Amino acid sequence: MKAITGEYKTIDGELFLSGKCMKSIDKQQLAKRVAVVTQHEHVDPRLSIFEYVWLGRTPHTFCCSKKEHERAVNQAIEDVGLSDKNERYFGDLSGGEQQRASIARAFAQEPRLLLLDEPTNHLDPLARLELLSLIKRRGIACVAVLHDLPLVTPFADKVLLMSDQKMVTFETPDIVMRDHFMTPVFGLRVI
Repeated sequence: MKAITGEYKTIDGELFLSGKCMKSIDKQQLAKRVAVVTQHEHVDPRLSIFEYVWLGRTPHTFCCSKKEHERAVNQAIEDVGLSDKNERYFGDLSGGEQQRASIARAFAQEPRLLLLDEPTNHLDPLARLELLSLIKRRGIACVAVLHDLPLVTPFADKVLLMSDQKMVTFETPDIVMRDHFMTPVFGLRVI
């Protein structure tokens, strides 16, 4: 994921987004096209949810009206089920609510690509399913790091399985979730 964001340089090959080489996309355009939700967001606890989600609009500051920004922010907050809490401070939220606020910030950015590092951390089982369903319904291309294997099959179109920082396979979930791949990587059998 850090190669996609430009934090790491690729060793071999090139990355493309919407048919354009990532190296040729300036940082402002990249910020409009790619949203990132990290495993541990560092957020000022004094920001309201509305203010925090508004940060997702930063790459679009000069290209949209205030009304358009408000629409995107309110829609994102509604989509993650936090409309009734949008004036609460980030620091007063539960871990699951903070995670949903982070997803809302990414949605407000209106990216073409969403990068998620353990997006279901801090969420109960039902909230995990709801969040991943919402992401899938949004139709945004998504690269997610998931260690919660039961969530992979219903939501992933393709799975990149890695072990020791090396690619094991890149296939559909029904192929990756077989003993042939799971046992050597995780030491477990698929039932």
